[in-house]
Amino acid sequence: MFFFISGAIIGIPVNVYFHSTIIDALIGIPPFYELLISELILAPFIGEFAKLFGLLYRHGETEKSLFNLAILAGLGFGIVEFIILTIDRCMSLFLCFPRIFFHPFAVAITVYGLVKHQTLKYYLIAVLLHFLCNLSIFFIVPENVFSTVAAFIISTLIVLTTYFISKKLKSKTKNKIYTLN
Repeated sequence: MFFFISGAIIGIPVNVYFHSTIIDALIGIPPFYELLISELILAPFIGEFAKLFGLLYRHGETEKSLFNLAILAGLGFGIVEFIILTIDRCMSLFLCFPRIFFHPFAVAITVYGLVKHQTLKYYLIAVLLHFLCNLSIFFIVPENVFSTVAAFIISTLIVLTTYFISKKLKSKTKNKIYTLN
């Protein structure tokens, strides 16, 4: 339960802080390009780091247990992000729902890289999947139901891809204690 909550109370504030700080630095850029840079390019890097942030201090965990804790932290992050996007930003419940499940699997991919001492490689895979998930929303044309349904289907396919990648990686984790060296 602690790591589920940490995804919300550590991951979300870290994400919001870095995201808003960087957006503030984009002064003078036209709003469309600011949105493009902040949501497509920066948000995946920041979000994937923010979800991992609460797990970095863990020591004495096995590879499998750290993987499971990552899923819990990602789920906490995903639920709170869902609430923020649907209530604060008035985004569609329909479009945001698959993203709840994206976050646990994406952070699990990064944690796999962490326990296997290949963090950057797997972090970049999670960032790419996050980028693609965010990109699906950019093709929505207001009041065009087809584009909304297409964005939902694409986003769901990305979530499923992320799930199957994380499931395959989980099978490669061991009950051996994770060490930093």
